[in-house]
Amino acid sequence: PSLVDTDADRPFDSLDDRELERVGALIEEAVTRWPHRRSRRQRPTHSRGRVALRRSMQRSMRTGGDVVALLHTRPRRQPRPVVIVVDVSGSMESYARAYLHLGRALAVGRRAEVFAFATRLSRITPSIRLRSPADAIEHVTDAVGDRFSGTRLASSLRTLLHHRVWNTSVRGAVVVICSDGWDADDPELLERTMRRVSLIAHRVVWINPRAATAGFEPLTGGMAAALPYCDRFLPGNTARSMQDVVDAITAA
Repeated sequence: PSLVDTDADRPFDSLDDRELERVGALIEEAVTRWPHRRSRRQRPTHSRGRVALRRSMQRSMRTGGDVVALLHTRPRRQPRPVVIVVDVSGSMESYARAYLHLGRALAVGRRAEVFAFATRLSRITPSIRLRSPADAIEHVTDAVGDRFSGTRLASSLRTLLHHRVWNTSVRGAVVVICSDGWDADDPELLERTMRRVSLIAHRVVWINPRAATAGFEPLTGGMAAALPYCDRFLPGNTARSMQDVVDAITAA
């Protein structure tokens, strides 16, 4: 209760390291569901499904060829992949740690890939899956060599799409981008890249902590170019608002 009362509504940039660690634990506990997709594979069911003619006819051989009962099948449901891309540039220094906790919650025991970028993209999934949350975040901070530097948003997303291994994780996935949209790349490049992401991914969720500011408008070139291709645009600047982010990720 004290955490909810004192820290849940405070912006991440006003919290110290210990408070961020407590909020990070709260975010990790909030991820209790996972998005699923319908598979082409079928599973047997007792009713309310497609009639399995072949299995029904095979079963009828036990009763002399008379179909006594119809068997049914339903499509299997499989976990949908989730990809989270965290901006760790200088403008996101106050918020990146909290979003890394979100990435850890999605990666530990789940089918999620986590990437971090400033001027270049780095895959941090193995590092963030360490047993201790504090060790995981510290290890990620050391692994990303260009942290808290400039921002190459479009180039980093383009690297994700054109990498011969990483690009497969985006197809049909829920893609979560945590960034304020400030980008040194050409906005036209980001627009083309985001158009491609929206076509490949199942859903694009963009988290921008600047959106919580009163009177916010996406006036920066990068954010204005990317916004039309986002399915959800959320501030995610407090622990309480992160519940909306988790709901957007895990929605059916």
